Amino acid sequence: MIVRAPFFNQSGYAQHLRELLAGFTDAGLAPEYEPTNGDKKNCPEWLAGYIAPFTSWNEEHRVPGAPREGVFQLSPPAVPLEKDSVLLTMWETSEIPNTCQQNLSLARKIIVPCHWNAKAFAA
Repeated sequence: MIVRAPFFNQSGYAQHLRELLAGFTDAGLAPEYEPTNGDKKNCPEWLAGYIAPFTSWNEEHRVPGAPREGVFQLSPPAVPLEKDSVLLTMWETSEIPNTCQQNLSLARKIIVPCHWNAKAFAA
């Protein structure tokens, strides 16, 4: 599994990521971590093993254009998304911008934190 999300900021997405990685580690799982903003500076030592290099074996040996399997992304709906990813996102208004619709259509599943968001994303 590859987990894509911001890590080095104070957003709710980064907080969720830190909690998920700790839970995965406690469960004996070792997902790869790939920052959505490309920032690998000041990476804590305990996280270094989760950073998926942008020129990883998977990138070098997969069929060009083929989606990677098992991508779980935590981000706002406008952040670029790989086809068939699982997206954990949220939105604070009742309408999702049209600029996000095409990106959201790439997701296999969309996970939201509340019924209100479920209604907004279903529309």
